[in-house]
Amino acid sequence: MNTLYEEKSLSKLLDCNSDTIRFAIVSDTHIGGKLESFEQYEKAYELISKHGIENIIHLGDFFEGYCNIKQWKLDIEKAIKYYPNIPDARTFIVSGFHDKYIYKNKQRKCMIDEVCKYRSDLINITSKAILNPGYLNVNSDIYTWENIRMLFRHWGKFETRAVSTNNDICLTFSGHYHEFKLFDRSSWNDLNSGEYVIHSPALRLNVVNTPAGFIIVEITEEFIDINPISLEKDKEIYVKQKIYRS
Repeated sequence: MNTLYEEKSLSKLLDCNSDTIRFAIVSDTHIGGKLESFEQYEKAYELISKHGIENIIHLGDFFEGYCNIKQWKLDIEKAIKYYPNIPDARTFIVSGFHDKYIYKNKQRKCMIDEVCKYRSDLINITSKAILNPGYLNVNSDIYTWENIRMLFRHWGKFETRAVSTNNDICLTFSGHYHEFKLFDRSSWNDLNSGEYVIHSPALRLNVVNTPAGFIIVEITEEFIDINPISLEKDKEIYVKQKIYRS
């Protein structure tokens, strides 16, 4: 049994009691960095709203971070004022490596906590489990829905053993890599479960060939739809993925 993370209900987090759960995945906005773009964030949230999505999960590096106290205050104020605020929508955030500033005595402080104080639509869901003393955690707790177990994290290579159990479908959503990929790791373990790792594209401006974008996730009684959406029309290279639950 896993003791590092709490197990929580996804339907309770998202306030959804229907037979279908839908949410969006975004990541790597890097507010305060050279490639920030509030215009692009707004465009993504407008598209998410058009899909009828009210729950968004941000996989970290919300801020560029690694800054002094003066820059920290400017970035916090900018996020509070300009980060998209769609009516009835909420964004649940997991801390990334960049979501920190260096405080006195070289202590790391989480910038996510600060911005969430002033925006009720932004909610920090970073796990309180201490995995690396002295460093900020970059994982959520485990969220369950029927026989599906999910971990939302900023970074984590391919390790999903923390959420794997017999007969469950295990999904790990990860940011950090700035491009969409889906890995089917079901044959890599000795359990009777389907095990998948999904990397999210970045939402900041991109300087590589991989387009910026986000993911729409829909979970029904029969399947799990992973629908990556590009924000750049000339780089629509993403392909929708379907995972059958039977």
